[in-house]
Amino acid sequence: MPISTSMPKATSQVFERARLIGLDWGTSSLRAYLLDANAVVLDHVESKAGVQSISNGAFRDTMLGCCGVWLSANPKLPVLASGMVGSAQGWREAAYVSCPVGLDRLSAQLLVINDYGSPPVYIVPGLKQLHLDTLCADVMRGEETQILGCARAGDSQLFVLPGSHSKWVHYELDRVIGFRSFMTGELYAAIAQHTIVGRLFSAPQNQPGHVSAIVRNAFADGVSRAFAAPETLTALLFSVRAEGLLGIRAHDALPSYLSGLLIGAEIAGAKTWAKSLDRVTLVGVAALTERYQLALELCGIASDIAAPHAAARGLTRIAHEAGLMSP
Repeated sequence: MPISTSMPKATSQVFERARLIGLDWGTSSLRAYLLDANAVVLDHVESKAGVQSISNGAFRDTMLGCCGVWLSANPKLPVLASGMVGSAQGWREAAYVSCPVGLDRLSAQLLVINDYGSPPVYIVPGLKQLHLDTLCADVMRGEETQILGCARAGDSQLFVLPGSHSKWVHYELDRVIGFRSFMTGELYAAIAQHTIVGRLFSAPQNQPGHVSAIVRNAFADGVSRAFAAPETLTALLFSVRAEGLLGIRAHDALPSYLSGLLIGAEIAGAKTWAKSLDRVTLVGVAALTERYQLALELCGIASDIAAPHAAARGLTRIAHEAGLMSP
């Protein structure tokens, strides 16, 4: 069931301002936004009904469960979605667009779903890239919309979007020039839950709102070690278990040590890819962006944290460019 945020319930005055319903629909969650023409969030609903939880193709019913009230008040509102909802496992697959790509090309290639009744739903395509140095392929879905919600016109920026599959994105000349993905979050979960390394883990004994010095130092150790020698990552990963067995590191600090190792190795790999890495902009939930900001600082890299609701702003930009927004 959708869970409403603390934002006030939409009123008739709010519906008069509304111009777009934006859906940030990922693997594990769905965020629905009622937006005005300037990307102001008028109402906001969050649900755990991510793509992986949808059965029997019930995407439209799920969407209406989140924002049916908005559509009842204004059935003509356009609905624009981004994220894994456009994947092969989603509502309908929206073909990837090759980098480099800007707002114009992305908006011109929206997938339209109009065979389920009114209103039609538009889905933003993902991006793809072939890394010529390694001939490795790379893809993203959803992050491109967040980037468009944060990017400054004309600037050259490097964005970092932490998560299960962290993305480092080079944005320049109002286009996504290229990106690199790192399976940091998913690797952490797999190692912690399904390998011998994680068997010693215990939950950190932190006070609410406070991280102990032992846990904080374990994270810093992990970042510093892996950033200095990323080629030894698999050996460093076993040191998580060894240091726990030998009493060198407290069991409740081991999860943070593992997290630090993986993030440190990610930053080292990204620095090789980006060549010049002086300052980055972090985009995502606070728990992750704050952790990455600390890790980047330990590696000598400055960072800023983007304002929340980046996806809502990106969806609004795409809707304007695609001509979906009514005057």
